[in-house]
Amino acid sequence: ASCKDMNFQPWFMTCAGLWMAGSSALFLHHEVWGFPFMAASMGGAAATAAMSPAKPGIVFSSATLAAMAYTTKSLPFAEWKFIVFSIAMWLFGVLSRVY
Repeated sequence: ASCKDMNFQPWFMTCAGLWMAGSSALFLHHEVWGFPFMAASMGGAAATAAMSPAKPGIVFSSATLAAMAYTTKSLPFAEWKFIVFSIAMWLFGVLSRVY
């Protein structure tokens, strides 16, 4: 899909791609630091899919984040601050796409 089809400006598509690449690199380097940034990436992907005619992207981006959370044993989900920060970053991703 092109930028016009998805209601993107080309500069925003570039920034989103760089954010996703950087988030994934950070996650590969340090999982605890990278997970909240991946949550923001997947939140933005879910919001983009919700605004597009094809809705399966919502399920795919959410399932990707859930699979990362389930399979990465080093994530400190026992700490409420980490959970709150990860949820806040997911909401940041959603709201950055919507507004």
